[in-house]
Amino acid sequence: MHNGPTQHRLYKYDTIRFILIFLVIVGHCMELFHKGWVRDVYRVIYSFHIPAFIFITGMFAEFDRHRIVKHLILPYLIFQPVYQHFHAYLFEKTVTFQYTTPYWILWYLLTIIFFYMLIPMLPEKKSPWVIPVLIGSFLVALHAGTMKNIGYYMSLSRFICLFPFFIWGYYYDSIVGRKRENAVFRVSVGLLSLAVILLAEYYLYTHAVPKAALYLSKSYISSKSLLIDRVIILATAFSWILLLECLIPNRKIPVISTLGQNTMAIFLLHGFIIRIASRTKFFHYSLQKNMLLAIGIAAAIIVVLGNPVVSKWTRKVM
Repeated sequence: MHNGPTQHRLYKYDTIRFILIFLVIVGHCMELFHKGWVRDVYRVIYSFHIPAFIFITGMFAEFDRHRIVKHLILPYLIFQPVYQHFHAYLFEKTVTFQYTTPYWILWYLLTIIFFYMLIPMLPEKKSPWVIPVLIGSFLVALHAGTMKNIGYYMSLSRFICLFPFFIWGYYYDSIVGRKRENAVFRVSVGLLSLAVILLAEYYLYTHAVPKAALYLSKSYISSKSLLIDRVIILATAFSWILLLECLIPNRKIPVISTLGQNTMAIFLLHGFIIRIASRTKFFHYSLQKNMLLAIGIAAAIIVVLGNPVVSKWTRKVM
């Protein structure tokens, strides 16, 4: 959700950020009534939305110690104990306060910190090593599933499995270049991506791939999944990213573009609302009504937390 600096605002990615943060919140709401056809919609959302966020983060990533500390490390140091205390109070449970295992949604923040810290060790963007590094990162992500001891601790599993998307985003301009502006290229890539998505999502549905596998947070044994499942999951996310890249126009969209620029504030604060909803068993209607309620809640959260005033004060407080 981190929004890096850029000389010329690419509004396309603000729109994509808006779509993705909306799906993040809807997905978290759906966890509170996860059954029936909602389970299948949930599976589709979780097959790509976080890798896509990682990809965009990589696109605008720069190694800047001051920004890393101010916009990533400090928020993690602040929100980890705050969320832990909030959870302990809300659910009347004892929590062991620590920083080594991120609380719920904060795994994303810790993972991004690691990605940014590795930037100085990455090849130059015009280096011939770019493609080998990208391919190697995907192979390592597949191999990570065989390691039983890699999981939630320091968010190691997600760090390894999502690193290919960060690298891909980081090198995207140097790999694709001006071809992205070519209409024939965009249509061809878009159609191919759509075909892969349909086949991949069909596989995930017919093989009932566990949601734990979609989280990329556990080994194959722990998530009761197979190597081929992770191959399909990574290919699905890869294809969704390309489809969004081809479909979303690069122009400013009123409200949406503005809200899409403030996803970090939405991300950091929406968890409190979702936790309160889970404590009060907020969703107790039919699946259809619950889904409409989840969409309404997500829209309200984005409008309230993503407006420039709240985002500005969130940054000031931190």
